[in-house]
Amino acid sequence: MCARKSFRDAITAVVLLLQQKVHDAFWLMIQYTHWTLLQLLFVKSDELGVALFGTKETDNVLAGEGQYQHITVISELMGPTLSLLKRISTLTTDIGGFIDALVVGMDMIARKTMKKKYKKRIFLITDGGCPVLQDNLDVILERLNSMEIRLNIIGIDFDEDVDHPSQREISEDKRANEILLHEIAQKVNGAVFPVTEALELMAQLRSRGVLQRSTFRGNMEISSLLNIPVWTFVKTTKQAFPTLTKVSSVAMSAAKPSGMAVRQERIIQSIQDPDTEVSNEEVVKGYKYGKTLVPFSKIDEEALRLKPEDRRICVIGFADRESVPRFHYCSSTEILVAWPDDNNSAVALSALIHALEETAKVAIVRYVKTKRSFPKLACCIPKIKHDVEYFYVQYLPFAESLRQHQFPPLSPSNPSTRKTILPSQIHLKAAASLIHSLDLMSVEQEGEAREALQLKQTFNPVLQRFYQTVQQRALTPTLPLPNLDPSVMMTPLKSLFDAAEPAIAEFEQSFPLKKSEAAVKSEQKQFWRNTLNDASLDIKLDSYTNKGSDTDNSAADGRRNLYGNLNGGAMSLEKLVSAPVGSVGSVNPARDFMQMLKRRDDDFVETAITQLKGRITQLVEESIRDTYYAKALSCVVALRQGCVMEDEPLAYNSFLKELRRRYEGKTRDGFWKLIVENTALTLICDEESADSSISLTEASTFFEAPQVDRTLSTIPLPHAAPDEPGADQLLDMIE
Repeated sequence: MCARKSFRDAITAVVLLLQQKVHDAFWLMIQYTHWTLLQLLFVKSDELGVALFGTKETDNVLAGEGQYQHITVISELMGPTLSLLKRISTLTTDIGGFIDALVVGMDMIARKTMKKKYKKRIFLITDGGCPVLQDNLDVILERLNSMEIRLNIIGIDFDEDVDHPSQREISEDKRANEILLHEIAQKVNGAVFPVTEALELMAQLRSRGVLQRSTFRGNMEISSLLNIPVWTFVKTTKQAFPTLTKVSSVAMSAAKPSGMAVRQERIIQSIQDPDTEVSNEEVVKGYKYGKTLVPFSKIDEEALRLKPEDRRICVIGFADRESVPRFHYCSSTEILVAWPDDNNSAVALSALIHALEETAKVAIVRYVKTKRSFPKLACCIPKIKHDVEYFYVQYLPFAESLRQHQFPPLSPSNPSTRKTILPSQIHLKAAASLIHSLDLMSVEQEGEAREALQLKQTFNPVLQRFYQTVQQRALTPTLPLPNLDPSVMMTPLKSLFDAAEPAIAEFEQSFPLKKSEAAVKSEQKQFWRNTLNDASLDIKLDSYTNKGSDTDNSAADGRRNLYGNLNGGAMSLEKLVSAPVGSVGSVNPARDFMQMLKRRDDDFVETAITQLKGRITQLVEESIRDTYYAKALSCVVALRQGCVMEDEPLAYNSFLKELRRRYEGKTRDGFWKLIVENTALTLICDEESADSSISLTEASTFFEAPQVDRTLSTIPLPHAAPDEPGADQLLDMIE
């Protein structure tokens, strides 16, 4: 039968009872407490309380008339916080007994949990060096058991074996208290750990705890007359990267930041009129059907969805386990169990599990997890353990998700396999030796063979790096980032590969690698129809026959020259299908500007210069800080090159002076400083263009000379005209 377990979501309540002493052992107590807090900080549901005993002061609710003295509660049970961690880390180092501290800790848990579902833990950290009163100890331990509190005792400088104590010199009180603490742990089913062992356990990397919650509660339908109530739980899933909250760097640098959260708003504007906002009701989605965009309204989207169904797992049939290959498993893995505390469903599901296990079959099911989710195809694989029985639920792909790839055969039994690629017995022996020598199931560790790289001890380096960085940034923001723990790097084991060197060398000798020479790329074939359609080529008969040459291979040389010009890049698919650029766009304005200057079907020089000036102004004015400064600077470089090439120095020089009057020493001074740093962007002098009235000396000292008139010019800078919508922009409009 299926074993019934309690699948409850219990919050863990942890109380740390820390003895305050004036010696080096106190640092070990602080270190253990520090690690405990770090483990709980990433678990939002757990709660932590901390109390010190052996303090000069007394601060607890049970204190009064000489009882429960020298015990200070520094934190009641609550979610662990960063401020508590910092306070524990800064504690500094009288008389107090751990029995009284144990009672105070029990009272903290009782007042917080009452009759709620909690996992209750008390960690008593002490060196046992102070005398204690054992009055009413049996009553205290009986109360501890009735409250279902698990007691863990962390002993400072304790003997590992209390029955065979060491010969070290310790006080009689400490030796008697060590024996007493072991007896207490035995009576309450607790445990005693030496502090060094406890620190090693706490310092080990571990995965984040997750509450056990069911993902599905419903029926497993075998027919209309047979329904088995079941629950499902997630077994394996990809751990998502923690979500980072965006904060304002401006608010962080303020003297009194009121709030650092950033609110993000999305505004949709019309391409034809950028000043006009488009409401969400006017935006529809579109799907490509060939080259056509098919719009879909929200009503169409609802009609597109399948009709909602009730949550259920419907059995389609049964299949051999071998017919479901492992590479068909998709997404995460879930566990399917019988409904808790339902004997009938447990018996029915147990019979089905045993029958499928004995016949080596699996159940193929149609899985609808929620009312709004799409149905999925899955298989239920039976699993029987000594204390529990359940199904593994593995999602399967539909036909659209499968990829069919064809590869040349390698099997020796396939007649189509080429004989030259079949491995010989020497090759097979070398490969088998390599695999055996690098077997992770029997790696020599600490004098015995163990399994290496176990999944439970293999952590994600990205997540562990993130947790370490957040921890250090929270405690010590000024220190550099820590190095990643080597234990999570998944690097090859040096001892394993050192022992496998002979097998690796044998494998290398059996399969020698040779560097292959790069294949010479042959010239592509050219056709006369391509040549005749290219008006830029001046084709003459003598250029083909190379008339007048004295060599015998003159005709061949002429043909090579002609086709060499074609191979040089004059003909390309992009040139044939691309339309001529008619305006300076916002995506790559510098490239559009240069292409407009190269056009000879019309005079676009003045239009291109005016539009590029507008783009530069738009990039600078709309830039958030210096986001678009680099792009605007590249446009200034292109503008100067184009004006020199087209003998238009006045257009550039006047624009550069206008930029100086508008931005130097003002809000956008950062962009002007970028221009000044690039001395090649100075005025165009008469040596570069005959139409320029600026001398070389004036051009070289333009950035150094003071500005004559720093007032803003009354002549407005040109602004960019709105782009004509292209294919990609039309897609954005209907999204």
